[in-house]
Amino acid sequence: SHCHVLLLYLVICGRGKRAYDHKGNARFRKLISKEMERYEKSVSKVEKSSIVSDIIFRVRGASPPGSFVREDTDQPGTWLEVGDAVAREKIGQSFRDLLHTKYSSSTKAKKRKRSANLKNGTNQPEQSGVPPNVKIPITDGDKRQKTASKPSNNQDDQTLSERSSNVSGDEQHSGKLEEWLTNIALVGCSSAPGKQRIQTYAQHFLELGLHSAEMIQQWCTKADVQTFYWMKKFHKRVFLQNAGLQQ
Repeated sequence: SHCHVLLLYLVICGRGKRAYDHKGNARFRKLISKEMERYEKSVSKVEKSSIVSDIIFRVRGASPPGSFVREDTDQPGTWLEVGDAVAREKIGQSFRDLLHTKYSSSTKAKKRKRSANLKNGTNQPEQSGVPPNVKIPITDGDKRQKTASKPSNNQDDQTLSERSSNVSGDEQHSGKLEEWLTNIALVGCSSAPGKQRIQTYAQHFLELGLHSAEMIQQWCTKADVQTFYWMKKFHKRVFLQNAGLQQ
């Protein structure tokens, strides 16, 4: 749909001062901030995808109505509503930007603290009741306590197991998407995509929160595909014919 005026709760999918200053984008950033902790604690892509879907629902369910839009390059000043795939990419990127800012600020704060400690000569923790310039011999008891506080191999193995479990899930989704792209969505290309190209396309769909052919067909529109900068033009044409997308 087209819109000639930027309404209050419309979210501009783009960067720059106009997008940042728009009231709809400011409200959108507040939504992202409120959901940041829940998103950060989510351990699976399914949980993260659910949070993204909730934000899309809340933006579109605002009063007055909200939506995700981009400016029509052929008619400046006219705004086009984008589909779920582009909206999900916008939300995912906003979460990643906020996480980057958070961890960047935390790292800078730690560096400032270490620098201040070095200047003040307090880099080493002070022992309770003992002047900082007095060295205390390490006893056998201290050694045992230090050894006991060291994490066991079992804990490390458990973390590796959890990580490998998540990776296996992603690989399973990726494998099914690769099979669908190879055997259905991109069949008939004059220049058939190689295995590496298929894997790249599957990874991009996963990053958009689209884990299966069914999700792509449900949430992705033909207009969304035109915004996929990472897909070759001649592959897009075949994909639009074969993928069974919404109009």
